[in-house]
Amino acid sequence: MILVLDTKQLRLALATVSRAVPKRSILPILSHVLVTSSDDSATLTCTDLNTYIVRRIPAEVVAPGSASFNARDLLTIADDFAGSLTLDATGLIATENFTSVLPVLPAEEFPKVAPLFEGPPLVTYSGEAFADTLAQVLA
Repeated sequence: MILVLDTKQLRLALATVSRAVPKRSILPILSHVLVTSSDDSATLTCTDLNTYIVRRIPAEVVAPGSASFNARDLLTIADDFAGSLTLDATGLIATENFTSVLPVLPAEEFPKVAPLFEGPPLVTYSGEAFADTLAQVLA
């Protein structure tokens, strides 16, 4: 896996998904974020085994694949840089002026996320209609 990601989008996604990372865990994999690439995006997943948080962000996928990185370490690096960041499955992280290697655990060790449902969406609701409905409920 080799991805080129925008650090701002990575930072926001990591801030969201890392809420599921437990403060203390006897399973090292639970302190990690699973990064999986698809056609033109990266999916970030964290869990404490009770809650799964998944976020997808745009990415330039040079080579598809997946790996898990320590969530806090990756967030620290994303916080410190602007622009694009290259991330690969060996743990190599590079920006224009910085290169480092993070420890990586195999993606196969990450707990599997059970799909909520398979097939097309059951309901499609526009953002505008949802906002109108929410405003009526909160009024």
